[in-house]
Amino acid sequence: MANRNKYSVFSANVVNSGPLDVLHQTKGASARDPILFDAKKPYDKLKKIEGARLVHDSIIEAIEGDYVQNYYVEHSYLKGEKWSIKCIGYFSGIFNGRDLKKIASEGDEEYITKKLGKMKDRFPVVVPNAVMVHYGYSAQKRRPGSKKNFDADGKYLEKYIEMAQSVLAGLVPE
Repeated sequence: MANRNKYSVFSANVVNSGPLDVLHQTKGASARDPILFDAKKPYDKLKKIEGARLVHDSIIEAIEGDYVQNYYVEHSYLKGEKWSIKCIGYFSGIFNGRDLKKIASEGDEEYITKKLGKMKDRFPVVVPNAVMVHYGYSAQKRRPGSKKNFDADGKYLEKYIEMAQSVLAGLVPE
C-alpha cells in the first residue's frame, strides 16, 4: 500500500462512477465491445440508460467469468476529478473542523474528491482490487417501475443479490 501520508482518502474501485469507468474501459476491462466515451463529455453516456446497462452487463460478465481483475486500476488517484467515493477510509489528521463543515454544506463527493486534495495537496486514491459496483444514481434511476429506469424490471439488482448470496453461502453458518 502506498504511503498513507501522501493521500487524503482511500476509496473502493467503484464501477459505474464516471472517471473510474473511463479508466476501466481505457484499460480494456470490458469483455464486450468497450463503452465509447465522448472526449468532450465523457460521462454523459453513463447518465443514459444504455450506458448504465453496458457498465452493469460488463461487470457482471467479468464476475461470472472470473476476470474481475481486469477492472483493477493501478494504485492511482484522479487529481481534481469528482467520482463516487464509496467505502472510504481516511486517517484522522487530514480533516479539521472547517473541512467537516464544508463536507456537510457542499457535499462529500464534491468536496473530498475535488477540493480537499487541491487544498492540501493530498488527493484521494483508488484501492485497485477493492472493486465494488455503484448500482445506480439519480440520472440513471428516474422512477421505479418506469421504462425510463435502467433497471425497471429489477434484473440487475436481482443478479447482484444472487451473486452476494452465492459468496456468502460458504461463510454464514446455517
